Amino acid sequence: FKDSVLKVKTPSLFVYGTRDKPMEIFNGESLYSLVPGAKIVTLPSEHFIPTDMPNELTKIILDFLSEPSAN
Repeated sequence: FKDSVLKVKTPSLFVYGTRDKPMEIFNGESLYSLVPGAKIVTLPSEHFIPTDMPNELTKIILDFLSEPSAN
């Protein structure tokens, strides 16, 4: 996994819920920090993809896409 993610050259956004049981085990921050230049955002959600927080998730995605590095 590590060798593969080190090859990622595209700006990447990772948003995950910190209260998701598997992510509590995995520690998403350490998992996603392996991706060069990754932007990692957490939300206090019980879902891996925080679909229970659609407004917050949408804002994070739109903000990321409007950053110069994402274009």
